[in-house]
Amino acid sequence: MPLPDFFHRPFFFMKSLIFTMEVFFYTSNFYERRKHYMRKKKDQQRQGQEIKAQNNQSKLRHTKGEKPKKHKKQKGFLQYLNPKEMETEIIGYGYQYSLKSYLITLFLSLAVVVAVCRFFQLTPKYMAILIVIFCFSLPVIIVDQFRFLYEQKRFRQSVDYMEQMIYSFKRKPKILESLRDVLSLSDGKMAECLNQAIEAINRGDSYEDALLPIENEYGCERMKILHDFLIKVERQGGKYQSTLNIILDDIHSWTERTYSFQKDRKVVKNSIIISLVMGVMITATTVILFSRNKSMSPILKMEAYQIGSFLVLGVMILLFAFVQKKLTGSWLEDIHDTNEKQIDKDWKNFRKERNVGKEIMQSVFATLICSGPVIIFGLWQSSKIFIIGGIVLAIVIFFVPTGNGNAAKKRLIKECEKEFPGWIRGIALDLQTDNVYMSLRNSAPNAPYVFRNEIYKLLDEIEKDPTGILPYQHFLEGLEVPDIHSIVKMLYSLNEVGSDDAETQINSLIVRNNALIEKAERLKDADKVKLVKQITWLPMLTSTAKIFLDMGLLIMFLFQMMGKLQ
Repeated sequence: MPLPDFFHRPFFFMKSLIFTMEVFFYTSNFYERRKHYMRKKKDQQRQGQEIKAQNNQSKLRHTKGEKPKKHKKQKGFLQYLNPKEMETEIIGYGYQYSLKSYLITLFLSLAVVVAVCRFFQLTPKYMAILIVIFCFSLPVIIVDQFRFLYEQKRFRQSVDYMEQMIYSFKRKPKILESLRDVLSLSDGKMAECLNQAIEAINRGDSYEDALLPIENEYGCERMKILHDFLIKVERQGGKYQSTLNIILDDIHSWTERTYSFQKDRKVVKNSIIISLVMGVMITATTVILFSRNKSMSPILKMEAYQIGSFLVLGVMILLFAFVQKKLTGSWLEDIHDTNEKQIDKDWKNFRKERNVGKEIMQSVFATLICSGPVIIFGLWQSSKIFIIGGIVLAIVIFFVPTGNGNAAKKRLIKECEKEFPGWIRGIALDLQTDNVYMSLRNSAPNAPYVFRNEIYKLLDEIEKDPTGILPYQHFLEGLEVPDIHSIVKMLYSLNEVGSDDAETQINSLIVRNNALIEKAERLKDADKVKLVKQITWLPMLTSTAKIFLDMGLLIMFLFQMMGKLQ
């Protein structure tokens, strides 16, 4: 028996919709597969080049008698389940933590977890799973706490080292003598690195190679810049007292900002802990309500209640471990990870260097998926309203601007504001011994990726117009970053001043740049705690959901009781 006519039309509409979606997804998957293949091919080529370069570098180091740099490999959380591995990790941070201390901590913590599980009246099955989750999380929490203390001590050692190097070098501009002065006031890992550096200098190694162990151990960008400046002064001479004073002021400001940021980290961590405790307490109100009323106590045995309570307590444990992990990073991280692919994409969108064909295809597919079914339905129903509405929708979707350019511009400005101050700081110190063009050229290979190509463009334009201001005005053209443009113009002015005024101009440049450094580092610090701040609400949200679940179970239970009475 044939279906009624009114049934065919919705059926046809659904078939059309499904067909359109299949075409869209097949085509998009094709492009995604092709993109993945090309990306994989490029990555393999790049990896091959990197491996070749590393091998060549390794050979060169061995010819000089220098050992390749060893990177400390972080252990996985599964390895921490072995108490010996955890103890070794903590000893590497310079602290002692015996197996006895760990067992005492584990026993007391498990007693608290079991007590909480008993309070929530969890069944043995869910209690056992929760205990396993806690046993996996506890070693990570303990190790991260010691890592925090280690990073705190490491930061203090770095600051003390740089300050004392500046004080000693101002008194006598000799790196070897300054290192000996710092050694007399140092201990631990810093003393070991200083002894290596002094032995290397006495052996006849260059200052760059001798100071490398200190830089590798502490990984501080300011330390590397200070070393480069001290080496240039000792080799080439020149005025350095006022510049060292400015560098010292920058270190003091950086120290204050870092300690302030760590206080902010602690406040965020305490907020999370308070939120976790309050969340558990709020969730406990329904448990007290059900357990005190014997007629409601069967609710505590329901599977939905058991699962809900288990999930809430599990989320609380994992959330605390996650926060502990995120808030115990290095205090000396001056360099953050750069998403080079995203930067390239942003520059293309900003410069309108887009794949027009690809964008047209994407607009066509978006138009088909959104307006195609509406037009087809209108044609089938002979409805002019749907047909006209579908056409209007297609025009709007196809021609509406995506806004990629504005979003890309904002990301580029933010990235430039983060990276520019650190780069210009190195430029300013190079200007003590080199001219502007040579300083720019020397910095280009290691410049931040976000404007590295812009620096090469600037160098090309300077070569064509050595005395003009236009090359400097074209730097980061189109991005509204007044502070950066102003400092770049100051670089141009240094080409026109005499040697007597050069030092004053350079110091003025450094002072002004220090204000940008403060702004950039605050942006980086804000990014580090952004994610943790965003999840501050998660414990309360989880607890609220649990309360709603318990109330739903209560209402369902009451309806069941009323049904039995009737």
